[in-house]
Amino acid sequence: MKWIGEHIQEIVARFRSSVYLEGITSGTPNAFISVDSNKKIVTGIPTIESVGTVTSGTWRGTEVGVAYGGTGLTSYTQGDILYYNTGGSLSKLGIGSAGEVLKVNSGATAPEWGADASGLSFNGSTSNGLCTYGGSAQVDVESDLTYNSEILTIGANDDGAATIKRFKHDDGVGGTLKIMAGDSDGTNTAGGHLALYGGEGNGTATSGSIRFFGHASGASMGEIAHIDSSGNLQVDGGITTGSTSFANSSGLLQVANQSNITGVGTISSGTWEGTDIGVAHGGTGLSTVGTNEILTGNGTGALTSESTLTYDSETLTIGADDNGAATIERRTHSDEAGGSLSVKGGTATGTDKAGGSCRLYGGQGTGQGVGGDVQFYVYKATADSDADLNTTPSSMTFSGTDGSLSLGGDLNGLRDNIFNINSDQSMRFKIDADDDDTGQSFAFYNAGTEIANLSESGNLQIDGRLTESTRTRIKILPRDFIPDDAGRPAMMDDTGSDRWLESHGTSKLYVSIDIPTGYTATHVNIYGSATSAITVYEADINSKTVTSKGTGNIGTEIDITDVASDTTNYLLIELAQASGEEVYGGYVTIAVT
Repeated sequence: MKWIGEHIQEIVARFRSSVYLEGITSGTPNAFISVDSNKKIVTGIPTIESVGTVTSGTWRGTEVGVAYGGTGLTSYTQGDILYYNTGGSLSKLGIGSAGEVLKVNSGATAPEWGADASGLSFNGSTSNGLCTYGGSAQVDVESDLTYNSEILTIGANDDGAATIKRFKHDDGVGGTLKIMAGDSDGTNTAGGHLALYGGEGNGTATSGSIRFFGHASGASMGEIAHIDSSGNLQVDGGITTGSTSFANSSGLLQVANQSNITGVGTISSGTWEGTDIGVAHGGTGLSTVGTNEILTGNGTGALTSESTLTYDSETLTIGADDNGAATIERRTHSDEAGGSLSVKGGTATGTDKAGGSCRLYGGQGTGQGVGGDVQFYVYKATADSDADLNTTPSSMTFSGTDGSLSLGGDLNGLRDNIFNINSDQSMRFKIDADDDDTGQSFAFYNAGTEIANLSESGNLQIDGRLTESTRTRIKILPRDFIPDDAGRPAMMDDTGSDRWLESHGTSKLYVSIDIPTGYTATHVNIYGSATSAITVYEADINSKTVTSKGTGNIGTEIDITDVASDTTNYLLIELAQASGEEVYGGYVTIAVT
């Protein structure tokens, strides 16, 4: 077979220029050929009427219309955009100029090219700020309207008002504004709560209140109710429960057909107009009460409005309009011991705050009249059951004339406490002020023992010793020194203009110092021209024995072992001397024991 095919190919090649088909003329180049039913090659293609698939080849018939899935077009220019307008063919929009953008024409019927509009600009940069229309090319980012994490925040950073308001309706009837909590879903699930909050305060400040506004016909908008930070509700109008008025705008309860009110009396428009409500039923039994008068009770009878006991502006007033006595008294104790009555100033709170004073005043006089005294009374310290007040003289009186204090007994400090009497100016103590007695004196006691007495003549007698609390030194003068037993005296050198004490040769010098009662000797210092040795002894007037308390040198202060004064001791100071050495004096330092 291969050979036969090759042979046929050779024959065709040999006669190719002489082979032609019947029915084809020179005016029909590129004509199609086909095989007819007799297997003969003929020109033309029979009509394709049955459904089939053309898997290859080129369509060269008339253009395919839109109705058959074509475009109805036979040619294009680079950049053409197809769109449908009318008829059976698509329309072409040629490419626009550089920089133009595709738009819809003014009739909104076809696309067209046009100049690029300027881009939108954003005015503001607040995080989470909502956007609003600011013009054809501007978006405003609102700084006082933000949304974040299910929280819509409105208002500027100030203490002014921020408002959510429904849009105004032009036909005269305003629309409703609803704020709704979340609906539930599922089975038997509760809806969400709707919560209204006053703004949260900080520190000790309270939160803001919740306020409601409205207005009656013809009136201006105003507050009609509010809930304060403590939960108190104030309503300017009435309160209705169901369809029944509960309270009117004056705060009066509106009682409607209360079948359980069976007693005498009438409730009309929230006002009790019956007889006075008695104490047994929670009333006072009174129809009138005096201004600022305090009410007192007496069993189940009507209360008494006390005209002699009033309270106003933190002032409690007691007593009738007369010059008699008014008394505040602790209730009598039925047992043997009476109870205490305390009047106390205000207690402070906070940190380092002073308590309030407790003050007692005598009555204020008028014109040339003096103020009343402040007097204190006590019962006699007797076992008599009929002991009367000690009024002659008063136990203690502050004069309303000059503020002086008069005592009818002793003035004692509290046990185990220091008792001070202080004055900002001179302090005077008087005895026998009216000068009608003799032999009077000031006496000073330690417990029950008299330790000092100052007579009316000014003579002072004390059992102890009078000392100076500020005294710190005892001077040692040249006259106080004595020589040792060498047999030669100590002498003042006056050969020139200077003066000093001089011992004979190398003889020692001694000085004896009495330590005042109530003091202790602590230091010794001797002044001179050299630095000879010093020894300080404690000696006694009833013994020849001495005890060393320290050593040192002339010209240097010696810190001795402290020597406290007693009834027999004193200091004995011994100075070694060189020939011609000068001694000027010295001191002993003392301190109150």
